[in-house]
Amino acid sequence: DPFLARVCARIEERLPAPLPLRALARELAVSESHLRNRFRQAMGARVGTYIRRARLHRACALMRGSDATLSEIAAACGFDSIYAFSRCFKTEYRLAPSDWRKRKDG
Repeated sequence: DPFLARVCARIEERLPAPLPLRALARELAVSESHLRNRFRQAMGARVGTYIRRARLHRACALMRGSDATLSEIAAACGFDSIYAFSRCFKTEYRLAPSDWRKRKDG
């Protein structure tokens, strides 16, 4: 679906920055409700959930491939603080980011 490809590309481009649904819909020239409904129908998840998971996926790649601190990684992936990043990471992966990193390095 070309529309969903555009949505996902915009999200990927803007991951480190705040990404309100209103702004994303405006960039794509659709209403928020249209974006929300079409995305959920096609992807089976809310836009916010997709954004959070994309940020966490990028964080995992950075933890695996760099020596950056967790604070630097959190900022590079669009999290407001290391605490928000850690809480989100633990909720998704059931493991603290530092523990996940040690497992992947070991």
